[in-house]
Amino acid sequence: WYVLPMLFGDRLVGRIEPRIDRAGGRVQVLGLWWEDGFAPRRAEGFVHAMREALRAYLRFGLATRIEWAPELTMEKRLFLTRP
Repeated sequence: WYVLPMLFGDRLVGRIEPRIDRAGGRVQVLGLWWEDGFAPRRAEGFVHAMREALRAYLRFGLATRIEWAPELTMEKRLFLTRP
C-alpha cells in the first residue's frame, strides 16, 4: 500500500494511507498522520477541503463509502463525508 502526502496550500500537512476496495465499494483509511505543528481544526478551510478531497477519492475509487481504522475515531467524526 501507499501513504499519500496531504498538501494544503503550499504546505505538507500530513499523510494518509487509503486502500481502495473496488469489489467492496469502499475506501479504507488505514492511517492518518499530521505533521508537527499542524492542527486540522485550526487551519481555516482545511476541514472543508479534506471533505472534498475524500469525496473525490471515493469517485476515483468507484466507491460509495469510507471505512476508518478503529483508532481514527476522531478523524472519522471530523471528516465524515457522503458521496
